[in-house]
This record gives sequence, C-alpha cells and structure tokens, in this order.
Amino acid sequence: MSKPVVRLPAMGLLLAVAMAYSAVAATPQSTPAETRLDTYTTPDGTGYFALRLVPNEALPRRANHDVVSLFDTSASQTGDARARGMTALTTMLGGMQQGDRALLAAVDLDVVPLSVGFVGPQSEAMKQAVSKLRGRTPLGATDMPAALAAAAASFDKSAASARAIVYIGDGVSSARFMALDDYRELLETLITARTSVSSYGVGVRVDAQFLASLANQTGGMLALDGEKVNGKQAGAFLASALDGTVLWPTAVKLPEVMTEVYPARMPPLRSDRDTILVGKGNVEQELTLSVKANVNGRSHAMSWTVAGGPSNADYSFLVPLVEAAGTDDGLRLATIGTPGLRE
Repeated sequence: MSKPVVRLPAMGLLLAVAMAYSAVAATPQSTPAETRLDTYTTPDGTGYFALRLVPNEALPRRANHDVVSLFDTSASQTGDARARGMTALTTMLGGMQQGDRALLAAVDLDVVPLSVGFVGPQSEAMKQAVSKLRGRTPLGATDMPAALAAAAASFDKSAASARAIVYIGDGVSSARFMALDDYRELLETLITARTSVSSYGVGVRVDAQFLASLANQTGGMLALDGEKVNGKQAGAFLASALDGTVLWPTAVKLPEVMTEVYPARMPPLRSDRDTILVGKGNVEQELTLSVKANVNGRSHAMSWTVAGGPSNADYSFLVPLVEAAGTDDGLRLATIGTPGLRE
C-alpha cells in the first residue's frame, strides 16, 4: 500500500487559504485576536469547538535570531515570481534587527549555501551572497524535505539565538513527493530543534496548504503572493514575523470534556497571533486550561479560563474540518490564526 501524500484535498480550500493569508500579509496585526471558544452542536448532540489561544501574560523581550533563508531557484521560479521573491528577500534582510544573523541558501534539487555561515543581514558578506543568488539560473525541481532538513541541521546548536527558517518560493516539492510519515518526521525534527518556519508563497502554482500547515505546526507565519500583496509587503511581513516571540509547549492540560483535539500536539503559540485548536466535545460551559512553554530557553506557565457559549450555526464548518483532521492528527491543518479559521 502506498503512503499517503501531503496534498491539498480541494481547490476551494487552496483559494480560501490564499485569500486569508494574502490579507494577513497585506495588513499584519500588531496584536492577536482575543482568546475565545466557539461551538457547534449537530442535531444528534455531537459537539464541535474551535479554541483560539492568545498568550495572556507579559513575555520576555524578543531574542536575537539566527535565520536560514531558503530561496527557491527551481525552474518554476522565473520572471515576475523571481523578481517578487528577490524583492521580498532584500526587504526582509533590510528589516532584520541588530544582533540577528542570516544564512542564505539557494534550493532546488540541492541546497547550495551562498553565504559562508551566518552573517549580518545587512553586511557586505550578505550583499555578496545576494549577488550570487541573482546570478543563479533557475533550473530543475525542488526537494522540499531535503531543503528543510538541511536548513534545520545548519544551525549552531551552541548558540543561544532563536532559530527560524524563512522560505521564499512556491512550496511545490516536484523532485520528491512527501508522504505523510515523512512529513511527520520532518515536523518532529523542526519542533525538537524549536525552529519556526515562515514562508512567502510566490509562483504560478503555490502549495498553499503545505506552507500553511508547516507554519501552523512550527509557530511560523505565511504570506501568499496576490493582488493585495507584493514582494516588498511580503518581505516587511516576514521581517516583522521575526519580531514575534514563539512559545514552545512542554506540558498541556486541557479539560476532559475536550474528547478530541487537533492538532494532537499543541502547536507553538506566538505573541503576534492566536493559535487554533479544533475538536470534539460538549464545551458550552466555562473551561480552564493551562500550558507550560519554553520561551527563549526559559520555562513559562500560563492558564486561561474561557467562557463557552451556545451552539452557533456559523461554525457548522467545524464538522468536516474536525473529521478531516482526525485522519492525520491535524498535521495538515492550515488554520494559522483567526484568518485561517475564518476562511
């Protein structure tokens, strides 16, 4: 029996995700939505919920970042897509903070480092790396699993900086289709290393669900190219995403009435957007939950008391969403914050 492949289930969802994150990138929120619980109960009495969690305590100051910037140089990244991607890259590098470091690499069939290790994002060494990238001819296909695994392995494990990968390209892994088990293993590598992945999806055909679920599972952000988003806006959005604090859950206590929860492993929380959990359970009463998380190398505890509410027919979409999430423990959920849930 062949392995399931990480694939988008329907074109409608692709368009919805594209609409949602084009809007997010065009108008990034300075503060995330509020913590809230929405519910829907089917005629047979089965309850479904969507929980939006926002950190509710003061967080440590932003940590310096080591950033691996992966720029897709496959044959699909030509013309306007390449120009927009280059603009996004240079804008992001120009917007990074003092103390941050970046490593630039071209990705297609192979991962080709263009900077010699991590350097200042506005340094002469980075300018030379960008110049090498401009001279590289787009060819071949992209091996996304290899690119992300190589990026995760390139960080200095002794460095105290926060780790982030920023990918610019269409996210289409034409060189190697990614089976679900392979995706699960990749996520385990990234999460264990506490490495967030943010992306700018740009190209004729963008694998929006893959990039969205990757950001969702690793505490990253996503901008998708479109009428409302150009390369400069996307680059500024990616730079601002690096300013957000990522909280990596180490212990989670949820009410027993939440009988099914997806993603099964709680995704990282962020200071600049909410984190979405969906599932089954009759949760119309007030609920208490708590999370312990690692923030910049230190343990941080938070708890919430969330008021439930009556069943809302506007959330009937949770039925197919939750049932689909149950097939893979929610690994492919593209619900990056309220905009993703809304779309």
